[in-house]
Amino acid sequence: MHYMSRKKLKPEALAVKINSKNIMDVCDLSIDSSYDFLMV
Repeated sequence: MHYMSRKKLKPEALAVKINSKNIMDVCDLSIDSSYDFLMV
C-alpha cells in the first residue's frame, strides 16, 4: 500500500489492529457498528 493512498495514515499506524480492524476500518463503520465493535 502506498503511503499517500486513500488512507492518509502511515503504514505503521494502519498495521495496528484490534479484532482484525485497523483505525481506518473502524472509521468506515457506521456509528452503531463502531459502538458495537468498541464495546466488545
